[in-house]
Amino acid sequence: MNMVNVIKTYNITYRNPSGSWTVSSKTLNVTLQNLTSGTNYTITLVTVGVRQYQSSPVSDSVYTKPLPVKKLRARNLTSDSVSLIWDHPDEYKSDYTYRVQTANSSSEVNNETTTTNQLNVTNLTPGEKYIFAVFTRAADTVTESISESYTNCTVPGLAQNITVSKNYSTSFLFVTWNKPAGKVDNYTVTLTGDVNNTITTNSTQVNFTNLLPGRQYSIVIQTVSGNCNQTASPVTEATYPTPPQSLIFINITTNSISLSWTEPVNMANVTKTFNITYRNSSGSWTVSSNTLNVTLQNLTSGTNYTITVVTVGVRQYQSSSVTRSIYTKPLPVKQLRSSNVTSDSVSLIWDHPDAYKSDYTYRVQTANSSSVTLKNQTTATNQSVVTDLTAGETYTFTVFTRAADTVTESVSVSYTTCTVPGLAQNISVNNYGSTSSLVVTWIKPAGKVDKYTVTLTGDVNNTITTNSTQVNFTNLLPGRQYSIVIQTVSGNCNQTASPVTEATYPAAPQYIYITNITTNSISLSWTEPVNMANVTKTFNITYRNSSGSWTVSSNTLNVTLQNLTSGTNYTITVVTVGVRQYQSSPMSVSVFTKPLPVKQLRSSNVTSDSVSLIWDHPDEYKSDYTYRVQTANSSSVTLKNQTTATNQSVVTNLTPGETYTFTVFTRAADTVTESEPVSYTICIAPSRVQSVTVSNVDTATSLFVTWIKPAGKVDNYTVTLTGDVNNTITTNSTQVNFTNLLPGRQYSIVIQTVSGNCKQASSPVTEATYPTPPQSLIFTNIGTNSISLSWTEPVNMTNVTKTFNITYRNSSGSWTVSSNTLNVTLQNLTSGTNYTITVVTVGVRQYQSSPVTRSVYTKPLPVKRLRADSVTFDSVSLIWDHPDEYKSDYTYRVQTANSSSVTLKNQTTATNQYVVTNLTALGKYTFTVFTRAADDFTESDASSSEVCTDVQPSFQCNTLLGQATLSFSWTCPTGFYAGSYFTVSNGTSKLIDVTVNCTSSTESFILNNSSYDTVYFINITKPSCDGSKTEEIRQCRTSVAPPAPVPENWTISKPPETPSSDQFVFTFPEFDNTNGALEAYAVIITSGGFAAGEVPTGEILSKTYHDYKNQKTKAYVTRIMEMNKNGRSARSLKAGAVSVNVGDGSNSHGYYNGPLEPSTSYRVSVAGFSAIEFDDATGTILENRSLVAYSPFSDGITTSETTTPNTTQNSPPGSQNSGVIAGAVVGSLVGCAALGAAGVFLWKKKRQSPSPSNKSSLADKIQQLRKGKGNGSFILKERTPSKEFRRLKSVGIKKSQAADDNGEYCVRLPTEETFDGDYKNPVFIPGPNSEKEFIVAQNPTRFTRADFWKMIIGNNIRTIVMISESSESDKVEKESYWSTTTKFDEINITSVSETALLAWTIRDIRVTNERKTHQVQQFQFTAWTETLDARARETFIRFVQLFRKQHTTVTPTLVHGSGGRTGVFIALDHILSQLEKGKQVDVYEIVYALHKNQPLMVPTEEQYFFLHQCAEDLREVDKQHIYSDMQDETVYEAI
Repeated sequence: MNMVNVIKTYNITYRNPSGSWTVSSKTLNVTLQNLTSGTNYTITLVTVGVRQYQSSPVSDSVYTKPLPVKKLRARNLTSDSVSLIWDHPDEYKSDYTYRVQTANSSSEVNNETTTTNQLNVTNLTPGEKYIFAVFTRAADTVTESISESYTNCTVPGLAQNITVSKNYSTSFLFVTWNKPAGKVDNYTVTLTGDVNNTITTNSTQVNFTNLLPGRQYSIVIQTVSGNCNQTASPVTEATYPTPPQSLIFINITTNSISLSWTEPVNMANVTKTFNITYRNSSGSWTVSSNTLNVTLQNLTSGTNYTITVVTVGVRQYQSSSVTRSIYTKPLPVKQLRSSNVTSDSVSLIWDHPDAYKSDYTYRVQTANSSSVTLKNQTTATNQSVVTDLTAGETYTFTVFTRAADTVTESVSVSYTTCTVPGLAQNISVNNYGSTSSLVVTWIKPAGKVDKYTVTLTGDVNNTITTNSTQVNFTNLLPGRQYSIVIQTVSGNCNQTASPVTEATYPAAPQYIYITNITTNSISLSWTEPVNMANVTKTFNITYRNSSGSWTVSSNTLNVTLQNLTSGTNYTITVVTVGVRQYQSSPMSVSVFTKPLPVKQLRSSNVTSDSVSLIWDHPDEYKSDYTYRVQTANSSSVTLKNQTTATNQSVVTNLTPGETYTFTVFTRAADTVTESEPVSYTICIAPSRVQSVTVSNVDTATSLFVTWIKPAGKVDNYTVTLTGDVNNTITTNSTQVNFTNLLPGRQYSIVIQTVSGNCKQASSPVTEATYPTPPQSLIFTNIGTNSISLSWTEPVNMTNVTKTFNITYRNSSGSWTVSSNTLNVTLQNLTSGTNYTITVVTVGVRQYQSSPVTRSVYTKPLPVKRLRADSVTFDSVSLIWDHPDEYKSDYTYRVQTANSSSVTLKNQTTATNQYVVTNLTALGKYTFTVFTRAADDFTESDASSSEVCTDVQPSFQCNTLLGQATLSFSWTCPTGFYAGSYFTVSNGTSKLIDVTVNCTSSTESFILNNSSYDTVYFINITKPSCDGSKTEEIRQCRTSVAPPAPVPENWTISKPPETPSSDQFVFTFPEFDNTNGALEAYAVIITSGGFAAGEVPTGEILSKTYHDYKNQKTKAYVTRIMEMNKNGRSARSLKAGAVSVNVGDGSNSHGYYNGPLEPSTSYRVSVAGFSAIEFDDATGTILENRSLVAYSPFSDGITTSETTTPNTTQNSPPGSQNSGVIAGAVVGSLVGCAALGAAGVFLWKKKRQSPSPSNKSSLADKIQQLRKGKGNGSFILKERTPSKEFRRLKSVGIKKSQAADDNGEYCVRLPTEETFDGDYKNPVFIPGPNSEKEFIVAQNPTRFTRADFWKMIIGNNIRTIVMISESSESDKVEKESYWSTTTKFDEINITSVSETALLAWTIRDIRVTNERKTHQVQQFQFTAWTETLDARARETFIRFVQLFRKQHTTVTPTLVHGSGGRTGVFIALDHILSQLEKGKQVDVYEIVYALHKNQPLMVPTEEQYFFLHQCAEDLREVDKQHIYSDMQDETVYEAI
């Protein structure tokens, strides 16, 4: 109070029985974290003002919420009780109680309390669904946990009176039943057969649609109440078959018809038959077929058959029919012959065919001698005249009998004949009135004439060669003028006469058509005269009757004659007038004008079987008029025609109850031409229909009405439907289907029986259509626990009373709600879950529409704690916590946007982490993660995080051997170093600031006059994207200095004992280590090449015992002694002195300490190295890469005289002792040969190393074993190995090896070819932190690289350790699988960065597969040597320390290499971890555990000894600093 705007803080003290804690706040609120659940806390608040004065306290007590119970479940379930049990919550307290809340589906709630972890809830309703919720209560009986719920129900009854209706359908079955007693939520109706379907419904009926036709189905109804259900016995029914398809006739003869059809729809491979019914006017017959075709036999020729095919399916149900009509072929005519032949026509006659019918016609086809069909003409008689033929031509006449359809024809009958042209002479041309020919005659000249060539020119050109004196030019065009020239030919001579001209007559008009006849006019037309189109011509039309004659002219092809008299006969003649005014032959026609119709047609008397008709004569009546009275029934079928000359007629023999139409025509004197008709209709009343039924057949737009035909004659029925749609259908059948109705309406139907104009109506019947389903179901809002959906009005149901049932279900259950509106919101849903939602319309009579269904996912909940796990200059590794209600099929979309809010990329991952790559250094990015449901579409709300990418120089230290110079370099990708600089210090003071320049791709800095073997600190200051500066410290070590020169008083100590004949021992003082610790010493021996006090020359360092024995050198190196990390030799007798045995047969690197010559004086020089490097091929020293100081040669040391040879000594390669070795090897192989039957493979090896003596060191054994390796596995016999390692070798290997007499056994070591692991089934090896921390695998070859990368992606491997050089080849081919840009199958590999040092290389590799990106870091150790010396141990230890410090992911690490290197690496990682944790190191137990997972992980005794030596070296290091003393410079220091 009164302290507003006063500087103050608040101290909040909270305590429970376990302690008290205080926090401070500057605001008016605070959140107390890390409290204990279900615990009473007393909270005291004081105000802290000026001088830290505190106000009086304000206190209150409150309980934290208890944790919820676990594993709530039912122990027993009856019809009226549920026994619940649960596990106590975490952090359970004895003063807890539990509230059990019971709620039914109507949300009626009951609460009970218990102090135990179980309760029996009684008095429940059978078949009811209950939700039991248990709340943990704190000791105050008020504070409660969140609830743990359990849902269950009782078992409902069976569905009753199940019926299945098929309604003649091919595709649906309608199932109904009675609701059982008790509570039922819904029914699950399952249909099984060729179609399987399950429908969940709240009604007592379902309609299974989209079924296959002609199949039998079984229906089972399951009653469901909550999660409880009970199933009734199955009921069977079948669908109707579908009809045959594509009925076609494949062969038709005079007495048979072959037809086929295609498979009925959806009935392939279904048992069925087909009934084929064929009928004609004489009868009907039916046959059956099991195939898709049939041939109908013994038919009548030329007869129309109606053929109907139906499919007969299961239960003998028949499909709807498929019908086609066709005629059989008629028989051919008989005795075709000619009765008359002229120059341009042939009269044909023939006998009618057998089985002749009066409705037959005949087609006469005319073809010339070239088989060209010229014309087809049709006749109804047995004769025909073929005209317009060409004189002298040969013709083939073919006659076909045609059935009544004028299509079906018999086989043909043919007759051939020709016309002969006339002979004429004396160049005269006569057309003889012809339209198409000119006859040319001439007189034969005196003398001999071989032939005449007569040429005609004009619209037709023709040349005829003849021996006669007359030609007839035929096929000319009518109404044209032609020129004729005759050439007389005798041999090759000819003479042409003057031309003569003449014209053809025009063609007569063709086919005069009377186009219209009225009572006072006649319109006629004619077709173009043959071959006279576009020729100048006119037409004269003459018409006459008994009163006179008149002529008119026309330039067109038609004319209308006006002002004629009705009912009068006119003769009309039409001629063509052509060139030279030649007129064609006339075309005439005789026709009557129409009479006028009768007047006032009526009945004068009607009886049950007759009608008396009467009418008035027409206007302009003529005495020669007659009247035709036509009687037709209600089907418009003419029953009779009768003629009278009076104005009345009696029609008799009529049928009672029939409707008749009487039509009277006035006939002119020709008894053909008739007036317009005048009609009169009358009928007899019919009876009412019986047994009217109306069915909606579950449709929304149709009602099906049936009834029984009444007694008597009925023409048709008028069925009237009234309601929101009104419709009337007239039909002759006893059923109608009203379609296009409005859905969800009630209708009234009345049937009226009609006979003529008489009719009678039935009583009305009512029925309703089904409602239409909702339209356009859309989701208007989707949340994590709710879905809002809407739909548009069902089609044609606006303003109609209706409701909607909405059913929604997921894998856990199904629920239904109802709505009176076009929308609903479904509540209490589960996030990220697929819901199938079905909406149906409920209309009048509670009829339900077909369902409308859609599936949708609720939104998943958003991810939690989105954060950057690691950030580089071009990538960000994101990680987040799975959302609440997480599901295993979730994926995540990671959206990357730059500082301008522009979305750069969208990527998807199935895990809760992702590496976004290809970013820009110093970029500010917003990363947004969306949880995606299993549909890969529905997403949660966004979770975002802003991250700045780093500036990461590619920095590396450079060691300049033997120089006191600090050198480092960096690469310069674009834009990385703006505003950056380096500060160099020696740890105590700053030496220099270096500005970062990037004028080239690589820049470097050298600081001369530095100190040898000294660590310098480089502080890298770089900008951040928010404008701030960040610092990073790197370390670089300068080169060691060359060893200090040997002082003048330096000397060796001769052996205290007399040297033997082949070796001696001497001691020398260690070199001065002022310039740095020495790494090694080399002992140089000479027997006369150098004087005492003389210093060796450099080339001596490469000389060996072998060179000396072959007299290639006077001095040689006999022994290399490597120092430990403190510069101490393992052979030191005391501090500052080193003892050396010269000639003991040992091996070190590429040097053999061979036996000396007896009675020989040797001088010794010692070379000390502060840095030493060996040739990989020869094992000898590389002086140009080593730092060395020499002592002068000593005085001579003389060996004694020859004694008995020492058989335990090593012999040099090629000596006689090789035979002993060979014998030992053969013996060993024979001992192991017996193991072949037990599945142990042996390889023969050519051993080239010297035989070991009993005094051989472990290093000697290692060297000898190494030289024994070959292409496959090798035999390892006991050579005094430790008992520990011998026990370890068999761990994990099946005991199938056979022991020899000494208990020795052979072990097949794994090679790259026989490695147990594969890429599809990786071998997991436990590490210090996880049982699956490492995966060991083969080195990939060019054939397996794709599988190698698939394994990495499949196991989410983020780190690879490779312990071999990429160029090394050992047992199997190894290839670089990380090339700069490589593609294996669909996997893209990109090497992003690479830091290469002397001992190892570190790479960042990007792996892209489909849309996913995978970041991998590779540690490649490149300094592995088989010497396993102190320096090798130190380098390898530092590499393992580097890996452990840099490796931060929790995913497995892949380790691969050859010759047991993977096992050495993993074992050393265990050793370092145990030292770090202060545990006792047990190398045996570590290797034993590895072998249990994968045999022979550490396959050699030398490697096992190497691990012991590493452990011994590490004992000297403070266990608290195993990793902490690994500074960042380790990554870049050249070891």
